[in-house]
Amino acid sequence: MKTMIRGALMAGILWGAMAGTALAKDILLASVTNDNDAYNGRLYLVVDEEDKATGLKLHDLSDGKTDKWQASALANGGAVLKKEGKHKVIVLKSNDFEIDRGGHFKLDMLYNGATGKRQSVELKVDFDGTDWKIFSRGKTVKRMHFIVKKVAFLGVVGIKSVQFK
Repeated sequence: MKTMIRGALMAGILWGAMAGTALAKDILLASVTNDNDAYNGRLYLVVDEEDKATGLKLHDLSDGKTDKWQASALANGGAVLKKEGKHKVIVLKSNDFEIDRGGHFKLDMLYNGATGKRQSVELKVDFDGTDWKIFSRGKTVKRMHFIVKKVAFLGVVGIKSVQFK
């Protein structure tokens, strides 16, 4: 009898744990590419069963690597999407992100690693009650294509611009 009760209890705990993880989902915000190599990434917003954001995820289809950040990381230094050596090349930051409706983002990019010059672009992530979307200048973004900055003798030194499609 004790074995049956223990078994039923364990089954209930496992089922509850699986049900909780099965309800979390990844919402595709945008594909991420560049003009320098074969990088082919996908930027996801990770949401719970109530469609509240819990984090971000960047998955590289070319090598299968996935980086993850908690939503709180956006205000605490940002989500470093790309790093080369000691340089944070692309960082996604937000000081007003709310897990149930979104917020304003700053896409901070290293323009020139030799000089340390950076530039940024404003984005907005919004939840309309049904869908999460990312916007640039009021238009929905489905793809972020980064154009690299090259310098003679040094090669790639940073990000020249980003195109939103």
